[in-house]
Formats: sequence, structure tokens, C-alpha cells
Amino acid sequence: MSVKTAIFAELTGNSNVTNVVSTRVWLNQAQQNETLPYVVYHRLDATPEYHMAAQSGLTRDLFQVDCYDDDPDDVHDLSEVIRLALSGNTGTIGSGSNTAVVRRFAMLNSIDFFEEPIGAGQKGIYSEKQTWEVWHTLSVPS
Repeated sequence: MSVKTAIFAELTGNSNVTNVVSTRVWLNQAQQNETLPYVVYHRLDATPEYHMAAQSGLTRDLFQVDCYDDDPDDVHDLSEVIRLALSGNTGTIGSGSNTAVVRRFAMLNSIDFFEEPIGAGQKGIYSEKQTWEVWHTLSVPS
């Protein structure tokens, strides 16, 4: 059970997301020359909570979800689809063995970017980067 794989299962199992990006959801890094639009997400931070001298079984992770497209309106629409797919999820998320028990799933912010074209004849890429706070259970050492 990993919250990273549960988020992947949650995104790729959501028909509103796959209607826009198909299977182009990536952990950490997209494939080179990936077809637009696509989504990349990665964990920024993981902070286990402690109660007295031991772990409480609850941890707070921060994730960044990046949406990419070649049109600013389309990337905003994709970002909104991601927000609606993830915001407020609680309980068991994901599917099969890729699940996590989430207590809180909240978007903290969203930032717009434009990446200049690298070479002649290429288009720039628009992105919207969302930061998410995910509180979820974690097994504790005995």
C-alpha cells in the first residue's frame, strides 16, 4: 500500500481524467516527447505524525500535480478535472492492491507556468502546478 500508487490508480481510474489524457499520467517524470496533454505528479514531502514518543499511524504528505498542454485554456480545464477528481477524497482511494486510507485530500494552491520553446518551430508548453496535502494512515513499527 502506497499513497503514490493509490493516487495513480485514482487518476487513471477516473473517466473524466482519462477522457482528457488517456493513459498519460506519470509519477515523477513524463516520457520524453510525450503527447500533450499529460499529467505528472510527485511527492514533495512526507511527515509522519508522532504522539508522545511513538508514531501515531498518521502521516501528512505533500504532492505536486502538474498538468501540461499547448493551450492555456485547455491546461486550465485539465487542472480543473484533476481538482474535481482528487479534492475531498477520504476513505480508501485507489484500486486493487494500490490503495491508501486517506483522512484528508485538499488542494493548497495552483500556479500557472509557461515553458518557452526549446528549438525553432516548436511551441511552448503551458502548465498548471497544484500542491496537494494528503493525510493518510501509515503502518507503525512495533
